[in-house]
Amino acid sequence: MTPAPNFLPGKYVRWKNQRMIVVDCQDMDTVILQTPGKKKLQRALVAELLPDVKTIAEAFKPPDLIKIPEKAWQMALDQLKALEPLLAMDPTKRTLADVKKVADAQGKHPATIYRWLDEYGRTKRVSIFLRKVRSDQGTTRIPDKLEEIIENAIKDKYLTAEKPDIAAVIEEVALKCRDDNIKPPHDNTVRRRISIVSDKTKLEKREGRDAAEQKYEPKLGHFPGADFPLAVAQIDHTPMDIIVVDEEDRQPINRPYLTIVIDVYSRMILGFALYLESPSAFTSGLAIAHAILPKDDWLHEMKVAADWPCWGKFRKLHCDNAKEFRGTVIGRACEEHNITVEHRPKGRPRYGGHVERGFRTFMKRTQRLKGTTFSNTQQKLKYDSSGRAIMTRAELERWFTIYIAKHYHNKYHRGIKDTPLARYKAGILGINGQMGIGLPDPIRNPQRFMLDFMPFEERTVQDYGILLNHVFYYDDALRHWIRSKDANDPTKPRKFTVRYVPRNMQEIYFLDPDSGEYITIPYRDRSRPPVSYWEIKAAEDRLKEKGYANVNEDLLFESILEMREIEEESERLTKKARRTREKRNHQPAMPVKVGSPSPQPAVGAPPDVVAEALDDASPDKKTEVLIEAFDGIVEPD
Repeated sequence: MTPAPNFLPGKYVRWKNQRMIVVDCQDMDTVILQTPGKKKLQRALVAELLPDVKTIAEAFKPPDLIKIPEKAWQMALDQLKALEPLLAMDPTKRTLADVKKVADAQGKHPATIYRWLDEYGRTKRVSIFLRKVRSDQGTTRIPDKLEEIIENAIKDKYLTAEKPDIAAVIEEVALKCRDDNIKPPHDNTVRRRISIVSDKTKLEKREGRDAAEQKYEPKLGHFPGADFPLAVAQIDHTPMDIIVVDEEDRQPINRPYLTIVIDVYSRMILGFALYLESPSAFTSGLAIAHAILPKDDWLHEMKVAADWPCWGKFRKLHCDNAKEFRGTVIGRACEEHNITVEHRPKGRPRYGGHVERGFRTFMKRTQRLKGTTFSNTQQKLKYDSSGRAIMTRAELERWFTIYIAKHYHNKYHRGIKDTPLARYKAGILGINGQMGIGLPDPIRNPQRFMLDFMPFEERTVQDYGILLNHVFYYDDALRHWIRSKDANDPTKPRKFTVRYVPRNMQEIYFLDPDSGEYITIPYRDRSRPPVSYWEIKAAEDRLKEKGYANVNEDLLFESILEMREIEEESERLTKKARRTREKRNHQPAMPVKVGSPSPQPAVGAPPDVVAEALDDASPDKKTEVLIEAFDGIVEPD
């Protein structure tokens, strides 16, 4: 993966095959460049810039995140934490003494620390801290038993109300090692383990939860750490208070789910996902990718002409306790890209106040649209939500896009005493002599980035290709890996990471170990129709109910086609059939296109009755704008 260019003044970039110095950021899309040794200045679009590297061979090749052992991954995170004081410094003011202090604490040579700083500065990837493969791979320098002794000593001795010093922990470890006839570790090993325990955890365990909350938890009117754009983002899901209709017959389907990522500092909506599927790791991953990747191509596909200059990785993602943020898919993908995931404490809604209050206010505006479900049965009374529904999922998505990009981002927000867009740009570019943080680093490989957040399976490569969910996939790119053996155990076949986009299983994405890039692998039998992951699972369950012990590809697709015929016959009778057909035939636009190009249904002009709703969000309307979604997002009370 080619590293991304850095837009901070004084950094070198490549523009039109020339090496240039960044002088200033003119706006969110343009920078001022200067040729080294010359006075002439040039304007350049951000999209035209490349990183200052000599060859692609020098670029960092990211590893397969799924195959990294948990202990090795945790050690990489620890190394990044140790380097944070140096990373926070101005590189021109960083001294050898500063580096040696960190090197001594980590038991490393200063040259190693300088190398880490350089590699992380170019890649912004946690995986550069992973240990290189050693000749003694498969063994650990510290036995598991010793690790357990150190961990228990810290927990039972150090993190207690008695607040003993570190010497007491070292003594406890030595005693336990003697009892178990194990050589005790060096004192510095114990000190390093204690140093990686967060200050908040230390204070909570030693002085109580109230003391920790007083120092580290949000105070009224301020969210900790959200002091500049992309510092803290919040993500959450909600079912929308409106029924959508299908594209073909405009018959009611169901309520779609909305996932939003909001920047706490500016209240900008960084990205969102609007799907008929229930919230999952898939929809969360799409919302995160949409928030971090540029919106230009996506807006073009949506046929919305608007300025939405949000791109770049945020530092912290604040979410609820949903399981998709604790697993190895989204959780590890966030860690790899150095996005800290913080979970909202249960029973404390103020920690998600920005996004939740936004949802509440937006749903009040949605309740003015035809087909609303209102927020409760008392409000709904005898209102026929399904009978009065008029907007498709695509039209609702386009309506919401216009509202966000053209209205909400440009409306005065009393919580920040400015418009979200103005506050965001001021935080990035600076205003009135106050410096901004500079343009964020772009994602150089958007497809790879988005696929890092998609579901995965581990599969072998055989003569027939790859078998996933009873379906065969093949491409000549797999030839090299057919019948590969595990490097650590030649008696076992080698397994490879395969990712997929659940809404279309016509292609899967094979992570090539040599290049570190995803390769698109289509159906082996390319005459098969596109199907979704949910259709495959439904067909599998149906066949098992019929008594089939072994499910194969032919049976699977035969069953899917039969179910589609049943759906077509009953599409006017049941919402479920219409919902299934809608998910299959009218798929939402992706944050970035992956795999082979396939025809996408165009988002046509909505019917007149829907156009009226869209007109409310248009900045060209001379009449008063009535949309008030997200009005009143203020700091949590």
